Amino acid sequence: MTHELDKLVRLTEDQIIPAAKMLTRAFIEEPSFNIFYSWAFPEEETREEFLEISLEFRIKYGVLFGEVYANSPNIEGLAVWIPSNKVKMTIIRALRAGAMKIYSSFGKDKEIRKKMSIVSNLEDKLHKRLGNFPHWYLAPIGVDPIHQGKGYASILMRSMLNRLDREQLPCYLETLSPRNVEIYEHYNFEIIHETIIPEAELTHWVMLRKPNKD
Repeated sequence: MTHELDKLVRLTEDQIIPAAKMLTRAFIEEPSFNIFYSWAFPEEETREEFLEISLEFRIKYGVLFGEVYANSPNIEGLAVWIPSNKVKMTIIRALRAGAMKIYSSFGKDKEIRKKMSIVSNLEDKLHKRLGNFPHWYLAPIGVDPIHQGKGYASILMRSMLNRLDREQLPCYLETLSPRNVEIYEHYNFEIIHETIIPEAELTHWVMLRKPNKD
């Protein structure tokens, strides 16, 4: 039987770099992410480079330990899905996904490392407490700015969510964007935790979508 995911392109390792460049363009223009990355990477001339390296790591982690889908070989949009049993980032998994490249780029900067660990430690703590059941973790999803508003994100979301409905599995995600909260609510995600990251002056939301039983 053919399902929606079969119509998408499952990303391979040779597509990671162009995918990271696309997500960088998408995220650097999003107001909340811009605030976060301006805080995490205060030097404007290196911010975009560091963001791209971070996203390259996240995409590669998804390719190796989850499933990453693009709308087409042109990578208009991209979604990274991680099964719950692979969300915990062990040292071996992190190294395979390119942790050393991150460290060599900005990991020696104690201030940046401290800021990034504030968020990652929060997310790890919350996921351990709120996501202690089988599910899929969406992190991240984005569409190239030149293709936004054309339905690419909806296709990426619905294709996987329909599969999770068939498999009766929930979906877990986190966001710093109030605009995205409204978008995710459109897909029946519900807020299960909300907190302030005082250092960055941003709100962090955890959202969960339970599978439809129809």
